[in-house]
Amino acid sequence: MSKITDFFIEGKLEFFPYKIFGIKDKYYILSNVANSIFQIDGAELELLQYNGTACECLLEHFEEEKIKAILENFAESFIIKTPSNINVIQEKTRCNKIGIKAITLLVCQECNLRCKYCYGDGGEYSDRGKMTVGTAKKSVDYLFDKAIKDDISVIFFGGEPLMQYPLIEEVVEYAKIKGENENKTPCFSITTNATLINEKIARYFAENKFSVTISIDGSKGSNDKTRYYIDGKGAHEKILRGVALLESAGVKMSARATVCPDNCSEMFDNLMFLLNEPFESVYFSPAINLMKKEDYKVYISEIKKMADYFINLIYSKQYDKACKIKNINSIVTRIHMGGIRKVHCGAACNMIAADINGQFYPCHRFVTNKECIVGSVEDGINMQTYGSFIDNSLINNSPCRICWAVALCGGGCPYENYQETEYITVPNPLVCSVMKDIYVYIIEQYLLLPEEIIMDYFTSHCRES
Repeated sequence: MSKITDFFIEGKLEFFPYKIFGIKDKYYILSNVANSIFQIDGAELELLQYNGTACECLLEHFEEEKIKAILENFAESFIIKTPSNINVIQEKTRCNKIGIKAITLLVCQECNLRCKYCYGDGGEYSDRGKMTVGTAKKSVDYLFDKAIKDDISVIFFGGEPLMQYPLIEEVVEYAKIKGENENKTPCFSITTNATLINEKIARYFAENKFSVTISIDGSKGSNDKTRYYIDGKGAHEKILRGVALLESAGVKMSARATVCPDNCSEMFDNLMFLLNEPFESVYFSPAINLMKKEDYKVYISEIKKMADYFINLIYSKQYDKACKIKNINSIVTRIHMGGIRKVHCGAACNMIAADINGQFYPCHRFVTNKECIVGSVEDGINMQTYGSFIDNSLINNSPCRICWAVALCGGGCPYENYQETEYITVPNPLVCSVMKDIYVYIIEQYLLLPEEIIMDYFTSHCRES
């Protein structure tokens, strides 16, 4: 039988960061630890004012059994700190083992396009060239040797990786044979601009169950302003031709659109276009190196339009289409499912990237930054450097751990943080403000949905895209 004092730290009531939402005379609380949100009553709302209060003071304002019932709920939901739930958090967020389950191969640091917003210096990452078959195979060998699971991933990236298609075929066959010999199952994915896809490539991707991400920004007018060839000719027509070939072959595809000042105001219209193409999910990612405060105002407005459309799709039971809107569905899913989050993403924690020279990085986005090398195919991973990156990536070690939204954003993309602030754990304050504005709006719309509709969406139809 628990006692009231079991819920106190050094004699005081202490809270984890949280946020209160008021919706139609009801109040909800979001825990930044478990990312769970639930309704609270007047007594619970009042008790939240007693952060740092001693037990005796609480007993002056509440009945003992009422306090105990509230504190039990708060402890279970990680609203208040207790010795017990602090131990749970420490166990779930501890980095017990350094190991990888995926490797990104930058097989070609060259590109046939010259996208206006490319953060990779025209796909070259300041180091133009192509990966050799030997380097690619050694990278795969390292993945197999250090993999922490039997299911592993080989990701082909660039530049434009299909400029190295023969190498991709050779690496896939090598990994498949190696998987049979070592009782591991490799899966394959690629991010491509789709302009070089032909029937042969489409069939090969289908036969080997590739997961394909297509870089496309939306309609022809919007896409061709920013995604074009060296001579300035837009790539939209070729992209859609490649998409059609992949669809005919039965390849699963997702779309990733880049948002910049030139197309920011067209995001919602571009979403409408892309939802009519054969993509399983559509995601819009802002080019943070180009976006300014005034651009983010437009970005927020467009995201809110997407959220409103998402909610309308839910009400009309068009669940499959709603699931495709990844910017919104991912946030709603995280809120609904909850759960303690250890890191923002897999960068260095369970994945690495190899550049054309066989140098290892936390992820593909760091490849321009030679100071971020964590090893090589020849020498393996430098465990001290690698371990330091992991330690810094843990949310518990981030300044963001005191923010109510950290379980949603994970503290921001480590690479984007590094580019903006020179620290992987310190995000750009402007981006923080933008994302919190978006989270609040989406959470409020989620809380307005009738419970039976939410349950129907998640239990019967929704897949996290």
